[in-house]
Amino acid sequence: VQVRRAVEEEYKQKYNEIVEERRKAMETVERLKQGIEKAHNELVDAQKREEELKGTVSRLEGERRENDEEWSKEVRRLCNENRRMSKEGAEMLQEIGELEEYIMQMGGEET
Repeated sequence: VQVRRAVEEEYKQKYNEIVEERRKAMETVERLKQGIEKAHNELVDAQKREEELKGTVSRLEGERRENDEEWSKEVRRLCNENRRMSKEGAEMLQEIGELEEYIMQMGGEET
């Protein structure tokens, strides 16, 4: 009877040790699952931020190209206006010269 009780006690002790090890293993598994879930969520968040940044960069590049195009158009417009005004200025100088010549001729004819 004592041998049987000793064997039963040893069996219970081993069983309890196994149950405790299993409980600790399950706790470890749960902590690992939570760690994996947290890492996955952080990865998803990082991917979202990366996509948002890519969108922002793309939008800014588009705006820069648009601004560059507008700036180029404005420079071309100003250059064209400058050429037109230079041409008009040259024409006015020529007209002034012709008028001065005409005035000189008129003044010479009167005297």
